[in-house]
Amino acid sequence: MKLVEVTHDVTTVLHINPDEIPNLKDGNPVTLIQQPESRISMRLCFDASMPLGKCGISGKILHLMKDDSVKLHIPKEEEEIIALSTAEFTVENINELNEALGFLHVPGAISRKLRKIVLHHQSTVIVRVLTHVLVLKFCGDTTGFVDHNTNISLKLKATKQAESCISSQLPLHVGLETTIRSLGSIIDNKISFNAAAPCACLVVGPHGCGKTMLLNDISTALQHHNIRIFNCGRLVLESEGRDLTMPIFSSNSLEVVLIDSIEVLASPTNSTDSSENRFAESGDTKIINESIAKALTWVYGVIEKARAVNNVLILGFCAEESFKHLPSKLVKRTSTCGFPYVTEIYAATLQERQRILFEFLTHFKVEIHLHETTMVAESLSNFTAGYVGSDLKRVCRNLLVHSKLLKRRLTIDEAIEHAKGTRQAASLDVAGNVSLPSEEWDWDSTIGGYSHVKRRLDQLVRWQWLYPDATKRLGVDGACGILLHGPSGCGKTLIANTLLRQARCHTVTVKASELLSQYFGESERLIRLLFTRARKAAPCIIFIDELDAIATRRDLEGSGNAFETRLLAAFLNEMDGIAASQGVLVLAATNRYDSIDSALLRPGRLGASILIDTPDEMTRFQILGVCTRGMPLDPKVNLKCLAEDRYTGTFSCAMLKSLCMEAGMNSARRIIATNSSVQIQWDDFMSYFKNDI
Repeated sequence: MKLVEVTHDVTTVLHINPDEIPNLKDGNPVTLIQQPESRISMRLCFDASMPLGKCGISGKILHLMKDDSVKLHIPKEEEEIIALSTAEFTVENINELNEALGFLHVPGAISRKLRKIVLHHQSTVIVRVLTHVLVLKFCGDTTGFVDHNTNISLKLKATKQAESCISSQLPLHVGLETTIRSLGSIIDNKISFNAAAPCACLVVGPHGCGKTMLLNDISTALQHHNIRIFNCGRLVLESEGRDLTMPIFSSNSLEVVLIDSIEVLASPTNSTDSSENRFAESGDTKIINESIAKALTWVYGVIEKARAVNNVLILGFCAEESFKHLPSKLVKRTSTCGFPYVTEIYAATLQERQRILFEFLTHFKVEIHLHETTMVAESLSNFTAGYVGSDLKRVCRNLLVHSKLLKRRLTIDEAIEHAKGTRQAASLDVAGNVSLPSEEWDWDSTIGGYSHVKRRLDQLVRWQWLYPDATKRLGVDGACGILLHGPSGCGKTLIANTLLRQARCHTVTVKASELLSQYFGESERLIRLLFTRARKAAPCIIFIDELDAIATRRDLEGSGNAFETRLLAAFLNEMDGIAASQGVLVLAATNRYDSIDSALLRPGRLGASILIDTPDEMTRFQILGVCTRGMPLDPKVNLKCLAEDRYTGTFSCAMLKSLCMEAGMNSARRIIATNSSVQIQWDDFMSYFKNDI
């Protein structure tokens, strides 16, 4: 590798495509690189983040000509480019470094990013580490490149006044801290390092999570800059019958474009659901799609102009439910008219819900009888899993309204009931919604017997949620999937639902048959979407009932149903993509264990299989005790005798429940006919066997 110092007047002309190399200006330092596989192909390297070939020389741009060619100023004297033993950098944005250090070893990550890249004195490099953008300035005097032996060292630069950073002016709303810091970093880097910073970023989140509030905060913080706000819904309405006017950007100062409601551009023709495509050419829908196409073309043009001007930053906001239906051209990172960066807003955790509820309860001055606001927020957070910020605000407002209507303070139980009754604004786009954990269900009051099943589920599920530190110290990985199997009517679904009520985390319940669709590719999309939402809502438990509907055993000869094979392949891929450390657990139930594909039953997928068999005599006695709790039994009724094999030896849990219900109905008929005492007698139970025979 040869490097040339600019000391002699030697020039060369290079023909290039200016669209591939933005921000061409006179006087820019460049590196001219010749690829070894081509004798005449040349290209330009503008910054230190672009890789070098096997030979290259540096110079400066003297003149940009009209025929898309560049005249370079190149010297004659050459010196060898060496591998640097040490490379010291000054971190320009100190806050981002502190944030990234919590995740990994930053110097090692930077070393891998800058491998085989030439560094000059005071050259600036922008490196992306996870979701953080680090701006580094090389402090060394020796010109060279970074290899695997280069020791990277970082030092912190004294920051400017906090008032000059946009990120410091954005309020950190609870649950949005990561998104706000990421957007603040992008805005600060665009202001400080215009050409090298990204020009567009898309914020994705469920309805009611705070996207519009975030847009207003950004517009307030950037009030001294040129800022324009557009709404895609209004653009679609304005595009009916006329073309939209493209904005004109100035090249002198930074301009920020905020585009809200981008989900409007997700027209039915972009959907993978064929049921929606059937209506794509109907009268009104055709007009709407033409308006959406005009608005979409307008957004494409704005992003393309932002890339060309380089001093424009575009921030888009889109609802998560419609993000997958947006045109791929708009969300593809490599597209010239799409958003290169996407940041997502995830579901609020238990601790974040507590803080959000505390703020809203304090703001609305909601008081609960004999309970402090902190305790109320903690109690309500246990019953609002899956709620976004707008849902929690609605909960607190409803509590205030009910308190004023009753003209007294609500009790904690009344507050919990009102919280449960508040409808969620955001829900899953698949069959089944986020469930609300409840303390009302427990093993002893809901399920009789099956002590070994309860103990095993406690170890597999509740321990890894309640005691994560203990399992981590022991090096024990939690279960990724659990399969409950056994005869029909033995309580598999009831046991699973009781476990979900105790989990104190996000839970999603779905029947496997509800994931099936007659349209090509839709079932696979629903499976992928189900797991994607669960990962974002972690910690989360997915309960899939009737698993055999989507996990049928494959034919070894390959002559089986192609649809079932694709469905199983999609499910296996999603199971491989989760781990206990991600906070997602799959709980499934089936009464056809033999029909489940063996690939799904291996460790790492549904590795823990629990058999829930027909109850034995002791279990039947405990189940009868649970089923008859609250029923007025005659003292002569002997449940232990009723649980013997001669009476209920072949009964399942559902049949035992039916026995108790039928005995109650027999007693009701006798009471209505004879006006006798309100008690269920032994003969009422025996009548069940006579009718059955």
